[in-house]
Amino acid sequence: MDLIEALIRAGPPLRDLNLAKNNIMDRGASSLADFIAVHYHLKTFRIGWNKIKGKGAIAIADALKDNQRLLLFDGSFNLFGQKRNGEFGQKMAEAINKGLLRHVDISYNSMDKAECDKFGEVIRENHTLWGLHMMGNECILDSMGFVRTD
Repeated sequence: MDLIEALIRAGPPLRDLNLAKNNIMDRGASSLADFIAVHYHLKTFRIGWNKIKGKGAIAIADALKDNQRLLLFDGSFNLFGQKRNGEFGQKMAEAINKGLLRHVDISYNSMDKAECDKFGEVIRENHTLWGLHMMGNECILDSMGFVRTD
């Protein structure tokens, strides 16, 4: 993809990348995931308000797990929770636990109760995440910051 090639060749290295509101779908998200996995200078990555579904979201979550320097991820207002049987919740939680992510916004992503439960279970013992936004999915964050579906 031309965009990915331009991002790779950008100099000086990118620290902040905002691709919100660009009609990015799964194919574009998968290409971005390849870039994120190896671009270690990136600190913030925003892809909110796109049309990314389960396949692209899983690719991005896997890339976030590989990139252990990213601090802020905003993927709000997409469709990450659709059509993948909770796999995104598992992968995103693993990425949060493995990397340095401090702030994650996955609000309004059609995550159902089962996916939210899995996500919450995997990050339950995480003590490095400072900010988490989950509104608009089938769960809430309680007063202690735990993901709850009941």
